[in-house]
Amino acid sequence: MAEGSIVVVGAGIIGASLAYHLAGRGRSVTLIDAGLPGSGATRARPASASSPAQEMVHPA
Repeated sequence: MAEGSIVVVGAGIIGASLAYHLAGRGRSVTLIDAGLPGSGATRARPASASSPAQEMVHPA
C-alpha cells in the first residue's frame, strides 16, 4: 500500500460513504469488510446517524 493511502474498515453506510467522499477528493482509499457491503450492522438497524445533542432536542 502506498504511503498516504487510507484504509476504511467497515463497509456499512458510514464507512462506504467516507470511502466514496475521500476517493472523490482524490485520496487513495481501500475499503475492507468481513462481509458484503451493508450486510452487517447497517442492515440490522435503520440507516441513520444521530448525536446525543439531537436526542436531547428531539426525544423519542
